[in-house]
Amino acid sequence: MKLQFSGPPNNRGTFMGLRLRASVTNNGGSFGTLRMASDDLIEFEGVVKEVYPGGNFLVQLKDTGDEVKAHLAGKLRRFRIKILLGDTVTVALSPYDLTKGRIVFRKKT
Repeated sequence: MKLQFSGPPNNRGTFMGLRLRASVTNNGGSFGTLRMASDDLIEFEGVVKEVYPGGNFLVQLKDTGDEVKAHLAGKLRRFRIKILLGDTVTVALSPYDLTKGRIVFRKKT
């Protein structure tokens, strides 16, 4: 955390002759951002039913039969893993929104 000070234009709002600026920074980061751990994700197996542009897919889950909109995980994009219609994939879902997911693994067929 870094506090920034500027010169005193008046005595109001000063501390030892230095006036505290309104901004408090955390080395470029921001306060108040909460991230969910990857352990909290729920993983399901499913089959790709539709392929949309931009790395988006419609996946039907094997356990429940529900359809989930899913996108490719970063590692799959980085290593250019191709997902085709009918592929069996593992989808990670957030417990907060069970209609959207991330494809984290493609089964070899």
